[in-house]
Amino acid sequence: MTDNRIEAKLTEQQMCALGKKLGVAHSDLSPLRVFEEKYSGLKDVTEMPPGLINEDGRLEPGIASCLETLSKARSFGAVSHVGRFMMIDTAIYYSDTSLDHGVQLTNTGDAIRLESPPDIADVLVTMSLSAGDGLLQKVDAGFDLPAEGTYVLFALIDIARERQLRGMLSEKKAPPGAVLVEDIHRAMRRKDSGMQWMAPYLAGCLSLACPESQAIAERLSGLEDSGLVKKVNSGWALTPLAEGIASELLVIDGHTRIRAAEYEERQGKGFVTDVRAIHGCSGAVLSWSHDEGSVSLMGISQAQLNDMAEEFLHPQRAEAPSEEAVSLGEPVISCAACGAQMLPWYKFCENCGAKAAVSGGDKGT
Repeated sequence: MTDNRIEAKLTEQQMCALGKKLGVAHSDLSPLRVFEEKYSGLKDVTEMPPGLINEDGRLEPGIASCLETLSKARSFGAVSHVGRFMMIDTAIYYSDTSLDHGVQLTNTGDAIRLESPPDIADVLVTMSLSAGDGLLQKVDAGFDLPAEGTYVLFALIDIARERQLRGMLSEKKAPPGAVLVEDIHRAMRRKDSGMQWMAPYLAGCLSLACPESQAIAERLSGLEDSGLVKKVNSGWALTPLAEGIASELLVIDGHTRIRAAEYEERQGKGFVTDVRAIHGCSGAVLSWSHDEGSVSLMGISQAQLNDMAEEFLHPQRAEAPSEEAVSLGEPVISCAACGAQMLPWYKFCENCGAKAAVSGGDKGT
């Protein structure tokens, strides 16, 4: 710990105990609030790293300033990535719009590393090393589907990927053939998920229950209308568009999640942008986000995902267009990718995560 930089390695219990020393209520976005709720019965922690508490039992100024930022957090950006060789799990909290005042918390597995000012450059380097930084968009996708329909689609893609992989190991390549509803149901109930199988991973993220066969058949009909699957005799198959997704994501290389949240004073509530991405060994990236029962799927490049992570980790104004803003004549523009409304200072669309290249400057009505 120096005069200009604060660094400390703490357990969650120590974070909770230090937060209690502030003696104040924490904001809704504060991680200290989460720790105090998790360890509500925790008594005072006597063991602390050196340099945090003075001889009088009070917090040293540097750590006190960091804890105050965490306590008053009005926004945060977070990046997590799980790959074959590397894991990232870090979040940066802000109580104002100054980068220098941000506090970074990184999960190291056995503890939490606290540092301020945050080191965004190091996060991006680690992310590039783990997930790549290619410029080529390899997945041709850009559509919205019901969450349950996406679950069924991912199961079909998993089956197609598994068949391709098995075919690569066999001297005789059998024709793919149609997939029965029972096969899809089995793929959706797969237990050995890990990070390779897309359907169980999606279900785990969104807490989706595996539907019955009749519901699966209904979702397949909806996917057929979207041009992603087709009826083949008594079964189903992917269309060339969806087959391309299966081929590019033949072997999953990792999963990324990036989030940005901000408490909007005028509306008295917080807004969260949550984007996930599936990485293929080919360098392909399929991003997806969830909102009110709908999943937006979009193919992006590794570089685009890294740019998004950089923007999310910086302090930003991310509030949704308010009725007050519209009534005062503030321009409300539309996302070029999905058409969602957003205010002109947005850097990324809250609905689909696309970079804010907007389609026009129409005002909201």
